[in-house]
Amino acid sequence: MSQSDYDILEKLKMHWEELSNNECSLTENGKKSLLTFLNYLDPDEIKDNMEIATNRIPQNERIEDRFKYFCGICWCEIKEAPFSTKKKEDV
Repeated sequence: MSQSDYDILEKLKMHWEELSNNECSLTENGKKSLLTFLNYLDPDEIKDNMEIATNRIPQNERIEDRFKYFCGICWCEIKEAPFSTKKKEDV
């Protein structure tokens, strides 16, 4: 992973933590999911999806459910996007 990828991952991780009122942090699997999404989506799109999930799944619900919802949003965007079968660097 390049320094740039690491920096973006850290910013996304911090954004998720802020949205969860710093009550949780991402697991290693959560970080791997973010890295996968970065292959297909822009960081701003990922942030927007985090915010959508936060608004749709209330704070009193399990954080794992909110993360699953967020992942579902990202995968839907990836599948619906043109050239969704190719990673960004392949396009």
